[in-house]
Parts: sequence; C-alpha cells; structure tokens
Amino acid sequence: MTTPNLTGLTPKMAGQTPKMTGSTPSALGSFGFSPALLGQSPMAMLKHSRSPLPSGASPGMLVRLGMTPGMGMQQLPPDETKKRELEEMLKLLAQRPGRISIPAIERLAKGMGLDFYKEDGDAPGVIRLSLAAKIFLLDIEYLGNTIIKAQLALSGNDPQTFQSIDEATKILQSNLVPVAKSPGHYPLFSSSIGDFSENLTRLYRTDKLSTDNLNCFTAISGIYQSLEKIYHYERENMGEMAALCFGNGRPQMHIRGKVGLSIDYWKERRLLNAHGGGKNTEEEEERLWRVLIEVEETPNFGGIPMNHVTPVRSTNHWVSDEIKKHKEDNLFGDLEELTTDWLEPPLEELMEIPGDPTQSKPPSARFVARLDPPLVLPWPEEQALNPSIIPTDIDSFERLLFPSLSPKESTYREIYGSSEDAEATIHNYHLETLALKTVSSRRVTEIPFSHPRDLLRFFHTLRQYALLSTLLESCFSPKHVSKTPPSDGQKPVVMDELDLLLQGFDSSNTPAVGLPVTVSLEPEQGFGLRVVYPDQGGMGNWQVVVGKNGDLKVAAGGNGAMEDRIRKALGAAEDVGLVVEWVRRGMQ
Repeated sequence: MTTPNLTGLTPKMAGQTPKMTGSTPSALGSFGFSPALLGQSPMAMLKHSRSPLPSGASPGMLVRLGMTPGMGMQQLPPDETKKRELEEMLKLLAQRPGRISIPAIERLAKGMGLDFYKEDGDAPGVIRLSLAAKIFLLDIEYLGNTIIKAQLALSGNDPQTFQSIDEATKILQSNLVPVAKSPGHYPLFSSSIGDFSENLTRLYRTDKLSTDNLNCFTAISGIYQSLEKIYHYERENMGEMAALCFGNGRPQMHIRGKVGLSIDYWKERRLLNAHGGGKNTEEEEERLWRVLIEVEETPNFGGIPMNHVTPVRSTNHWVSDEIKKHKEDNLFGDLEELTTDWLEPPLEELMEIPGDPTQSKPPSARFVARLDPPLVLPWPEEQALNPSIIPTDIDSFERLLFPSLSPKESTYREIYGSSEDAEATIHNYHLETLALKTVSSRRVTEIPFSHPRDLLRFFHTLRQYALLSTLLESCFSPKHVSKTPPSDGQKPVVMDELDLLLQGFDSSNTPAVGLPVTVSLEPEQGFGLRVVYPDQGGMGNWQVVVGKNGDLKVAAGGNGAMEDRIRKALGAAEDVGLVVEWVRRGMQ
C-alpha cells in the first residue's frame, strides 16, 4: 500500500498533566422520607418513594442502586454483592502494593494461601524462601535485605507445560532483583512490589483452578501452540502486520513483563511498519494492544451458574494440521478465500469423576482474555462479546476516555511543517457532544471465551475501538495536548518513521491565531467522527467511519480522490491534527 506524503508535519508533545475535575452525580428525584428508612439501602428508599425511577435511568445507574436491567428490578444476590465489595477492596490495595521486601513477599504468600518456608541457600549467609502451590514452586534467595535470585519450577513431565519456563523466571527475577543504574550503584529505595504481585497472582489463579484431571498451565500452553501454528501460516501468507492487525494476532509466552500467554492484536501506526517485519522485542517504539489469556473461576449468580462459555479444555488440538480450508458456503469454487480450520475438542474427558455420569461435572474454570490496555466500548458492543456481563460503571464514551476534560474545555497543540520550521500552527480542539448522541459505554478489562476461535471475533471489535481511541487521543489526550495555549515555542523530537513519511512542507501560510477544529462523535454511523475546521475561506468538513478490524471510510463532499487520500493518511498517521494540517496545505 502506498502511503501519502504528509510532508513533515510533526505534533508538539504537551507534557502537562491536567488537573482532575470533579463530576456531579445525577439527581434521581425526591424521595418520601420516613424515619424507618434511616440506614436502609437505596432499594428500600425506592420502594417507599413517591417519585418513580426516571424513565431515562441508565443501566449503570440501576446497578449502582443494587439493580440490574432485565431482572425485574431485583436486588443483587448477597454473594454477588460481597464479591464486588471484595473486588473493590483488592483494587484499592493494588494501588498501594508497598515495596519489595521479604516480609512483603511472605504477606502476599499468606494472603493467597501458599505454603512458604525458609532454608539455608547454597552460599554462606544466603536464605532461600520457597513459595509452593499444587503445581508451581518459586524459590527466592536473599542475603540480608537484598534479593539475589528467583527461580520458577512446575511439576509434571509434560515438556510443553506453560512453555519457556526460563523466560517466566527472568520476568519474576526482574520484578524482585534491583537493577543497577551503573556498576555497583543500586537504587537507594526498593521498587514497588506491584509487578511481582500481579504476576504471582496470575500464577496462583492458574494453579488454584487446576485439578487432578485438569492442568490449567497445560491448557494455556495448548492454546499457545495452536495459535502459534496459525500465526506462522498467516505471517508467511499475509505478512507480519496483516497477521497481527487483521488475522488471529501474534501469540507469545512471557513477554513485556507479564508471565503467561499474551496475544498482540493491534499496533500503533501499523501501516508505517507494514514492511518492517522483524521479531518482537521487549521495548516497542509504538504502542501495542494485546490480551492476556488466563483462567478464572466460573461465576455463580445467587447459586445459579451464569456462564455462556464452555469450561476450560486442556488440549493443543484446537486447529487442524492444514490450518486453513475453503469456506463451506463457497458453492461455485471460484473464490480463493480461506478460513481457519478449527477443531472442537471434547469436554467429557475433563469430567472430575470418570465413569459416573450421575456425579460427573465439568471443571468450574473458564478461559478469559484480559485486555492490556483496557478499552472503552459502547455497552451494546460489549454485551455482544459477553452476553452474561452485568453492567457497572457505565458512563458516556467521551467521559470514560477523557475524564479530566470538561464538556466546554478546549485543548491546544502545536504542529510544525518540518523539523526546520521556526513557527508552528496552533490547533484549538473542541469535542462536541450532543445529548441525543450520548453513547452509554464501559471500560472493558476482560472477556471470557470458550474456544480460541472466539478471539478473532473479539479482535474485530477491539481493533475498531483501539483505532477510534487513538484518533481521539491525538486531539484530547494529555499526552499530546495541553489545556492552555502553548507559549514556549519548543519544538518536539521528531520520530524517525513519521519524519520519513511527513517531509518538506512549506509552512509560510501558518496562521497567527489558533485554528479551531471541532471533533464530534457520530455513533449512528457505525461509530465515526466528524471533523470541521476553517479552510481557505470555507470550511473543511469530513466524516471518518471506523469499522470492524480498524477499517476506515472517509466522506468529504463526494470527492472520491480526496476521500481516498485522507483515508490513507489517517490510516498511516493515526493522527487527526496532522491530517487536518496536511489537507489544509494542499495534500502535497
């Protein structure tokens, strides 16, 4: 694909962190007061209220009152309420995990119910702390207050169990062992134990849900082996970036600080890297979006299993050896389009009591894809991916993306024609939101699934909103813009790839005042944006629709050639401001 010459336009990175603004809770109407209601729940107050619940109450508002949509305004069961309270407590504790120390590690182990004991190490004065579960054993050696070494081991004879255990050990050791800034000079204070706690928790959950008939570590490795076969096939036939950003994604074990299986499904400025290929490294210049494949306990709702997915199956035969096949609906055989040849492993062999169908039951564990980073999705989109989800923390799409940006605030950004320019165009962005176009959304952190084939359907939607969020962030994220007009005139550092793409623009027509650019959401158009700005005595006005798999469509007054060039430019730069300035200057 030929990328347009965006002529050296480069954005100014703001670097300022805006202050968080408060939010005002919505009124729910007036309640009839009774002394008997003192100390009662909101549900009790509603039952005695003279005013009914407003007809426009959102699902999130109902949940905050202890109700869920579609349940006849029932109150949440006590066990679900306790589970949510515990989750909130864990979130608060995770925000202040403390620093690395042997007592802190012991507290973690005790809190998880791990066995732990101490013994003398191999060297004089060295103590070995061992954390033991059913399947994994983590040895931590320390001398005085300094941790020297960490070593992870898994029981069992399967060489494929959890794959590349040495790489997992390296991650855990990097979580615990301080890195010298220079030879012999270590940090004065120990680092946070947060990363180690997160990885240990991931190991603990996988171990806890394993049984005599089900090794969850092997189950995760089985998914990795099948997806790796698909990835190698797609990479050879589609290319690196197409396999990552259009196919079934790039699976990897123990990468970028996380123990376990992760699948990269989207990459920032993917078109600039389409011909680069190469092996993924720990340090990526562009942002990557991925899911972490884990197991979790199948939830119950008031004692009733609420699960739309099949329990965990431990196998590496999720896909045939041929990997791809012709689509079954290809009646005429004149199309070369292929689809993945998935297999359906049986579940019966994982029953806990073989040979006794009256007592056998499937394992109470399911696969879950945890989003890293989380994404904001409209509520209907998330419900399509996870039908059993209970809506909480629902808010508008733009407030979840930019919680510190008030509705009437503008943001500012400098864009230079090239790295040699003395002056910049100042853009003044405004996010226009209309009450009728408000999209009830949630910040999605995880999606359960039955089979790895489900992941491709997830990726189609996740890629759409990863790209949409990136386009909006280019105008409203504190990483790129500020809330006050720039005054220092300092130029940004130019990224090599973007500098090659955007070379040599004449910036002699830079306006003296900020250029007003209005960005509005258009969710009824398959979820898109409308961008409006002054342009040569008139108004630039184009609509961008972001579809599944990050597919872009642009409408700009019916000029097909112009629309195609804007589409390619947005796909390459993923930056609204750069493309606005490029269009204003004649798309040279």
